[in-house]
Amino acid sequence: MGVITTRHAVDRREPNPFERIVSSRRRPHFAVEPAAVAWNAVAFRVWGEREAIACVPRAELTDFLDKLDAGALDEQINRFLESPPADRVLRVASQAERTGMFDEMASPGAIVPAERVPGRPRPFGFGRDGGSPVDARRRKRRGGRVPRLLVAVAVVVAVVATGAIAIASRSASKPPPPPPAEAAIGDTCVIGHWRLTGPMADIFTVDETGEVVPVTGGAGVRQTIDADGVSIIDWAGTGTFRGTLADGTALVYSLSGVQRARQTNRDGVERDSADDVSQVKLSGTLGGKPITNPHYRKPLPDSTSPYRCDATSYVIGTTNWTRG
Repeated sequence: MGVITTRHAVDRREPNPFERIVSSRRRPHFAVEPAAVAWNAVAFRVWGEREAIACVPRAELTDFLDKLDAGALDEQINRFLESPPADRVLRVASQAERTGMFDEMASPGAIVPAERVPGRPRPFGFGRDGGSPVDARRRKRRGGRVPRLLVAVAVVVAVVATGAIAIASRSASKPPPPPPAEAAIGDTCVIGHWRLTGPMADIFTVDETGEVVPVTGGAGVRQTIDADGVSIIDWAGTGTFRGTLADGTALVYSLSGVQRARQTNRDGVERDSADDVSQVKLSGTLGGKPITNPHYRKPLPDSTSPYRCDATSYVIGTTNWTRG
């Protein structure tokens, strides 16, 4: 379970917090809608990079909604959605005693505490109006008990206000809510932290001759991409690049420092611009002699590349990145 920090008490004079849960909410990278409601807690379905469940006890509901609307929970929820599922399942009501994130919910009734059957003697014989569970169920049937499961979320406020327990369940035929408003980057799949596990292909321009040399290397480089399309590449501690000139001269170099750029990802095409390599340092040798005027000191041109992205991998041309 992922823990979200909220206030642990609610002012009893505040309006009924259940009145605020009936509509869907959209944040830059995810949407939230009620999935199950009980007198003690609310489970929200969270749609983003993947689907998850946020469970909030009644005492923390007002604070949770305030922080959600203000964007104060965006980072924590985004981080949870970026992590792979880890069998964090909301199964029993005791898990609803504090606000937390789950990969899924076992059933809409998972957050409902077990009911004490009317008439059943309490432990050690205390209590009154003895009776059997069967008798209690008969009395409930004769009284026309309200069904536990409710399909329409709109009825939740009225039911909860009367003190009855209700569960709002998403209809199987209901389509998922529309995705959040498009981020500047376009495809939100690429947002997050990425690591190059193998070598990448690059080119090196020899200033003296203008020869363009294909090179490979850079394993371990890390890249962070945000919703505004800002890409930051950290070359610290990455693998060595190697290549060979047409005359057989060996080229060996490594990079350090931070490279910044802007990018958009739409319709399977990545467009990179404003590539700033002024903070990138290159050290290496060409034919055994130190490189004195590396091409990484010069601005890089804008470029486009095909790409594909899923929950764990991000492939740009022939370069493979892994999330994490």
